[in-house]
Amino acid sequence: LPIYTITVFVHDPPPSVPNIVGNTVTCANTTGLLYYVSNSNPNSTYTWVISGGNIVSGQGTDSIIVDWTINGTGTLTVVEITEDGCPSQPSVLTIVVS
Repeated sequence: LPIYTITVFVHDPPPSVPNIVGNTVTCANTTGLLYYVSNSNPNSTYTWVISGGNIVSGQGTDSIIVDWTINGTGTLTVVEITEDGCPSQPSVLTIVVS
């Protein structure tokens, strides 16, 4: 009978969905608002995506500073990437900008 070798790679489970904390209602042209991940891992990096504003600083970290520039609905999305390269599911926070 033939002998087979099976290689199994065991990875940590994906990280939990990040929890974004920050203002969900603000005025247009508001600058310098802080948003952060409350359940962050110091060994992970964080990828943020914004609509309706600009990330001023913090991309890649668990906290960012945002300027909101439009009237309407904006969103912040963040994905945690562990030190092993495993991404979380995205977390989305909706912000009402008026």
